[in-house]
Amino acid sequence: MKVTSMGNSTYMTDLASQATVGHVHGHDSQLAEQGSSVLPGNSVEHVINVTNTGNGEDSYSFDVY
Repeated sequence: MKVTSMGNSTYMTDLASQATVGHVHGHDSQLAEQGSSVLPGNSVEHVINVTNTGNGEDSYSFDVY
């Protein structure tokens, strides 16, 4: 960052700064298809798209009841 004197614009200097940001968790998830039916004894497969909207690596798990 360049800092300039308000009283004398010929006085300038560069100023270094540093900021530390903590881990922010965030995600967005959507089903690729919205719902379906399945008969007893059969199975169905769904794709879940997950986007990490945070600022670091995260892991996700899903429980279906």
